[in-house]
This record gives sequence, C-alpha cells and structure tokens, in this order.
Amino acid sequence: VKAFPGEPVGFAFKSEGPLTTAYALRRDGFFYDFYDQPEKTEEFLGRLVDSAVSYGRCVRQVVRNDFSEALPAAGGIADDLAAMLNPGLWDRFVVPFHERWFDAICTGNRSCHIENLTVPHLPYLEKLGIVSYDPSVSPTLAPELIASHCRVPFSWHLFNFQFMVMTAAEVRQWVFAAVGAGEAPRLVITAPA
Repeated sequence: VKAFPGEPVGFAFKSEGPLTTAYALRRDGFFYDFYDQPEKTEEFLGRLVDSAVSYGRCVRQVVRNDFSEALPAAGGIADDLAAMLNPGLWDRFVVPFHERWFDAICTGNRSCHIENLTVPHLPYLEKLGIVSYDPSVSPTLAPELIASHCRVPFSWHLFNFQFMVMTAAEVRQWVFAAVGAGEAPRLVITAPA
C-alpha cells in the first residue's frame, strides 16, 4: 500500500467456504464426521464460518484501511466440497452455514461457485437466495438441466482444455447449444480469450 499510494492493492489469500475449509483441515476424516459426530461437525462448521468472516474483516482493515462495519450489498462463496455431500445432508450441514456466511458478509445479492453439483442439489440454490451461480466444471450438469431444475441465473464456461481441441465450427455449435438450452436471459457464457 505504501509503495503504490492511491492504488488498489489486492490480497491473494481468500478464504474458501466452510466445507472446503473443513476438508482442507480434516482431510478424508471429515466425510465420516457427519455421521460419527454430527453435533461436533456443526460446531466446527460454525467456527470455520466465524473465522473466515473475521479474516475477511481483518484483510479489509489491513489492506484497504476500511474499518467500516457496513456490509456490502453483494457477496459470494466458493465451496466446491459442498457438492460432495448428499443433498439429503444439505439442510443440516450446508444451508445453515452458507446462510450464516452470507448474513455476515453482505446485505443482498448472493453468488456462489460450487463445482460438480448434481440436479438434486440445484433447489438448494434457490433456498439460499442465490442470484448468480457458477457451476464451473460440473460434468453431470448442462445448461438445460440447470435451467429446468432451478430459476437461478448461471454461467456456463467453455474451458481452455475444451477449447484447445475444438474447431471454430464446434465452438459455434457449443455456443448456440448452450444458449438454446440455457434460456439466454439467465445464462452468461464465458470462453477463453
């Protein structure tokens, strides 16, 4: 900040969502915790959310010299490991902690990035009040599946590893298929530059 006065200075360390963080700390044992110690797992997830929120506040204060308590209108969460939980576990182990996260970081628009959700997970996006969903790499989903199973606007990505092996005609076909299947007003297509 001192070296570049008046310039925005990024801070590369962002916190992940509570389930992804829990997995990073507990590794594979975390997947047994839901069944073996559900109450302790809830406490652990709550503490992880509180820690991530405090960390975000600290970063704002140190890097941006922003000591405001006012919450921004919009906020997001990246929690890929949430997709590894059976949808039947979401009401207990995902929804309350994502709610707690959003309530602590923003007052309005909620966005999320969760890779590899399945169709039975999609209704939870609406339950959480998500207004923008990024499925990223989600092999079990397609624009038509997302559009027909939830009303949340979403992005659909053409990734470099796909793009590099496609012809111009295949890229064109991919774009038209995605837009046609994904109800264009709710779909944002991203492609490599």
